[in-house]
Amino acid sequence: MQLDIIVAAFSLIFFAELFDKTQLIIISLATKASRLKVAIGAFSSLLVVTLIGVILGGVLAAIIPLEIIKIISGIIFVIFGFLSLKSTSDINNLEMPADVNGTIVKSFVLVGLAELGDKTQLSVILFSASCGDVLFVFIGASFAFFLSTAISVILGDAIKSKFASYQKEISYIVAAIFIIIGVLLILNLF
Repeated sequence: MQLDIIVAAFSLIFFAELFDKTQLIIISLATKASRLKVAIGAFSSLLVVTLIGVILGGVLAAIIPLEIIKIISGIIFVIFGFLSLKSTSDINNLEMPADVNGTIVKSFVLVGLAELGDKTQLSVILFSASCGDVLFVFIGASFAFFLSTAISVILGDAIKSKFASYQKEISYIVAAIFIIIGVLLILNLF
């Protein structure tokens, strides 16, 4: 098994999801509805979006030479890293429905919409395309989304109140991970 790819995909996605809009949506839903239902809906949605991402990455890898994909992916990861330094999420602007009927469906739809085109989905696509091992990227990303979802629904309001002051430091860690992976891809070391 390609443990290094699983660990890299896990690290990339897990740290990118911290305080991302998707995690904030899950946290908000978990503070207003059944945590189990939110977890089921959110994680199911993340699995579907991740599957779509690795399939797209695999298709790209079959069409475009791997060396070109690695260089393009590396540049995009570096750009994501620098953009992560500039962007911050505003927890207070998040509005969630108070109605808890259909929590699984609401969680699935809201999380899916938040992830489509998000940097983590694009990361899954690019990482799958650049390494060519879509199964191992899917496994690593899925574990990351599972852990991120579990943390979000278990801690709910606690995450908002206890870790909001560390959002800047977490953004720096996320940016560094994107930049490091980007440079490694450009240098063909990954």
